[in-house]
Amino acid sequence: MTALIKSPRGNAGGAGLTVTCLNALPARGDFATMNSSESAFHLSESAIGPELIVLAGHTAPVESAVFSPDGTQLATSGRDGQVILWECESGMVRRVWQHEHGASWLAFSPNGQTLATTGHGIDLWNVDSGRWEGRFPVPAAAVQFSPDGAALTAVEWDQIVCLDSSSGHRLREIPLVEPLGTSPPRVAFSADGSTVAAAAWDNRGHHVRIWDLPSGTLRRLRRMPRTFWWKERDSATGKLRKTHGAQADVQCLALSPDGRRLAVGGHFTLWICDTHTGRRTHFLACGCSGYWSLAFSGDGELLAAGGNDGVVTLWRVRSGEATASAATGSSHNWISAVAFNRRGDRLATGTHKKQVDLWRPDTGERNARFAALDFEASALAYSPDGGQIAVSYTDGTLRLWSARTGHLVWVVRTAPPFPTHLEFSADGRTLRSGRVPDPLAAVWNAATGELIQTAGQASDAELGNQAPRCEGIAPDGQLKAVSQGWEGRIELRSTDPDQVLKVLPEIDEPDLVVSLTFSPDSRILAAGYHGFRVRLWNVETGRLLQLLLSHGDANAYLAFSLDGTQLAVGGNYDSEVVLCNLVAQSVPVRLVLTRGEKGEASEKLADFWDVPVEQVPTHDINLVGHTGNIRGVAYSPDGRAVATVAADAALKLWDPINGRLRATLLPLPSPVSDVSAEWIAYTPEGNYVASAGGHGYVGWRLGTELLPGSVYANSRCDSGQIARSLDSNPAD
Repeated sequence: MTALIKSPRGNAGGAGLTVTCLNALPARGDFATMNSSESAFHLSESAIGPELIVLAGHTAPVESAVFSPDGTQLATSGRDGQVILWECESGMVRRVWQHEHGASWLAFSPNGQTLATTGHGIDLWNVDSGRWEGRFPVPAAAVQFSPDGAALTAVEWDQIVCLDSSSGHRLREIPLVEPLGTSPPRVAFSADGSTVAAAAWDNRGHHVRIWDLPSGTLRRLRRMPRTFWWKERDSATGKLRKTHGAQADVQCLALSPDGRRLAVGGHFTLWICDTHTGRRTHFLACGCSGYWSLAFSGDGELLAAGGNDGVVTLWRVRSGEATASAATGSSHNWISAVAFNRRGDRLATGTHKKQVDLWRPDTGERNARFAALDFEASALAYSPDGGQIAVSYTDGTLRLWSARTGHLVWVVRTAPPFPTHLEFSADGRTLRSGRVPDPLAAVWNAATGELIQTAGQASDAELGNQAPRCEGIAPDGQLKAVSQGWEGRIELRSTDPDQVLKVLPEIDEPDLVVSLTFSPDSRILAAGYHGFRVRLWNVETGRLLQLLLSHGDANAYLAFSLDGTQLAVGGNYDSEVVLCNLVAQSVPVRLVLTRGEKGEASEKLADFWDVPVEQVPTHDINLVGHTGNIRGVAYSPDGRAVATVAADAALKLWDPINGRLRATLLPLPSPVSDVSAEWIAYTPEGNYVASAGGHGYVGWRLGTELLPGSVYANSRCDSGQIARSLDSNPAD
């Protein structure tokens, strides 16, 4: 029996004010938040003071989208932990729910009054009031309401469970002969509640199972072939040119409303089969760039397929003909969620780059875009005096921020592709931008943002054809470290002339070097590798000083503190930065763990790395707050602050002593210009300062009510408080 965890009433634990990033202009609505220190969701009615809401959209990839039964609302979830309920006509936010671990699946009840979300259990939300109505502690990968709304069908890894939607009592269980696999399954439900399909991977390959829910029987088991083959022919003569083969896999599933057809998409294929016979009826695409999301229209006549090339394609199910396609604007912006409304006249898409779009299925024309902030930060650099921070963004802009007031000094448009390297001159008068291995493609006047000099710059394709190269220059300017190729070989060279002085010893196994950083005294070289390792080398002797087994893959962002006692470690695929204490460590091998990996997970990781538990550090500092992967980290020249940027486009400044977040500086889109000068800077306490247009992105959550930004602007818009927070002494 599954118990329903009810929503607590009264005091919410004295929760203080927090800051959340959302989207759209301020709208009145009801909200619920989760207290991460407890297992249940709490209403913020008795929270102390208003909660600042920055209306800047999903700040991480969108994972799921679903229309309400009447088609007037759209619910979306993202990796930032937010579930946003949008009004389709106006694009305004009606509700927002915050999940600590994110919601991987969304489902409306047939009457549209309840929204079910899956994460660590099944949570139920009242759409009208915004209240959390309870949780069923069922580890479900996917869930759907029955047509009458009385029951919920949940798919777990080893069984399908039918629950009473009011009490959570288990009405029925369908055990699986074999668990779905070692990876999270792909699941699809038919709209009439008759069929459920699940695909998973095990050591024998991918397999798809189809169940008849009324009888509880396994209708069909289809194991995917190891390889799909297809032929390329000359379009004029029909002569066979080449036969291709690709590994078969399953990335997404969709069932037609009547449960008779199953669409299967993978990295290279898209096809439809009959759920009763298992026979493949249509082979829609082969050798393609891949599909990540699928959805049938309400009448079952159209299939929408979201590709990893940023294009959604619509196919006629009966003929297998592609009827329309629409592009999100970027070939690297794969479509992670698609959904039709019940009438089939609207198609919603969610993307890896945080966009939420509405389309007309008949023409492929876009009706609306809900996401306001669909770009990322790509690099940052402190000015020599520590007063300014330059940040480049993937929307093709370069912005200069004041590190003392939080204000945006200037913004300019850069030549494509966007820079991944920024560097101030020693006197702070100029700023250089570029991309590795050619980081000096443009020179800017740091005071005005005027472009002084440009140089040729390699394209993405040209860079991709070159051997990987990474280099770092010592602060004294007398030495540089260079690694070129895939083996992890590091050479120490003179800067003028460029000659090899020393080659560091070979590492235990070949590994790509992605970051090289010298300590402030130029005596230690930190090397970040693609595979979970950071090595510290003695520059004079070439001896390995310490090996850090990091929490993150691709440790591309390393920075030493001014006194050399801390090393900041950030990875390409992590949203946290760890400040490693180098002074207190005497062991040659250390584990560097994120906040979530400490405690009970430490022993497991120590076993995995074959490192004694006593060597797992407990006093490293975790910088937690970004919702996107890290894209840069730097200490201020005076050592009093650490700056980080990430894929959520936020620039955050931290206290290096205790890891306290001081302020967030966020660029905002402009509705009238392609180069936006709108911005907001805010503290965790809820004080803020913003540009003229930036004030429109501020809202306040008080209890379950979302209020316009003007309500608390007089008391919370405080430039002096922002400046004091940014200029405070460490550990104040």
